[in-house]
Amino acid sequence: MDQRFHEPRHVLYVAWAFAPHQGPGVYRPLATVAELVRAGHRVTVLTADLDTFDLIIGGDRTLLDDVADSVRVVRVAMDPLERDPLLNRWPNARIRRPKRWAARVRDDQTQSFPELVYSTWQPRAEAAAARIHEVDPIDLVIATGNPYVDYTVPLRLSVDYGIPFVLDDRDSWLLNVYTGEPAPLADQTLPWLEFALSRALRMWFVNEPIAQWHRERFPQYADRIAVVENGWDPRFLDIDQIHRDRRPGSRLVYTYVGTVSSTFPLRLLAEAWRIARHRSAELSDAELRVVGSFGHGGHLTAEQTAIADEYARDGLILTGRTPKHQITQVYAEADVLVFLKEGSAMVTSGKVYEYVATGLPIVSMLDAQHDARRILDGYPRWHDARDYSERALSAAMLEALDDMAQGERHFAAAAEYGARRSREAHLRPALADVFAALRP
Repeated sequence: MDQRFHEPRHVLYVAWAFAPHQGPGVYRPLATVAELVRAGHRVTVLTADLDTFDLIIGGDRTLLDDVADSVRVVRVAMDPLERDPLLNRWPNARIRRPKRWAARVRDDQTQSFPELVYSTWQPRAEAAAARIHEVDPIDLVIATGNPYVDYTVPLRLSVDYGIPFVLDDRDSWLLNVYTGEPAPLADQTLPWLEFALSRALRMWFVNEPIAQWHRERFPQYADRIAVVENGWDPRFLDIDQIHRDRRPGSRLVYTYVGTVSSTFPLRLLAEAWRIARHRSAELSDAELRVVGSFGHGGHLTAEQTAIADEYARDGLILTGRTPKHQITQVYAEADVLVFLKEGSAMVTSGKVYEYVATGLPIVSMLDAQHDARRILDGYPRWHDARDYSERALSAAMLEALDDMAQGERHFAAAAEYGARRSREAHLRPALADVFAALRP
């Protein structure tokens, strides 16, 4: 291959939700930037300001430690508008007529770009990117969504300066991947996406069902659409420590790790756990830990609070989010992992890769077409509920108990299966393909 394809490039990486954003979507950007640095490229990240994460969305400052010193991070302020928690900054119109004010804000937000909440970042981000290019010419832009306002930056730079770009879509700009229905504002989004695909070097999706849907919808651009799966992050997950910290003979712990949204089947999980405890004396003092953020705001709903209270005597513990740098300890304290995820064929989940990397028994309850089954299939310690019910899930929990009782002899084979599914293993060939496609 021409050596010029391997020359260091200046890459602008656009991710509104970059560190210290604490949502699950931050880890793919962190890993992509790290891979670009590892490959010898100069990287500038364009992201939101720190106040947005510290005061508005929720942030984890420890994630900043995972950004290499060589990476230049440009932070562009984001107007919080409806999300602003500081009352003394609220305009008089909001205080006097909050509903009318909110309706006007939502109308204004989609005038220039079809996305609520984030679209106001567009002019500031585009201006910052243009200035970056003036000072230090950009060779390639990679932008990740959502939010999809990130995509306006490479489009602007492509139109104004001819800079090639890659769009990394972690879900789908057009579809609700959980339901298969059109996403909000899909009609307005369609021309934007079609224009973006007409100029993009590549567009990445996280699984084949989503990618194939887009290939069929845009056959003229099918050769630009690629799958770049998620994976587990060795920088956060220490498999040796998980194995080393096993605690035979202590109280048994079943653990769910992941976001607990308003649609997460928490009551079904809690009831299945209660049934399993009643059916096995070995689980009489066991715990079921639910570890993860509660929705986007980090707070339990009234129904979730009621469930937590009702099943507390059954050993149900809702711990909330654990900082990513402490996630190894969460898995090290678990004897069995429980995996539940909403959605179907277009949903994989980033957590399932982390689960299979641990080597622990995994209990699951998923839609029959759920894409996470593809990752779990072949994992030697997978115990799947035979149908979507409390009884079936409790039976799978007891099967996993038998698995665990056989000792650690399955651990090595299970961990070896998961080791092949690291995030780097998926990112490296995808990035090599992009740089090979760049014109010399």
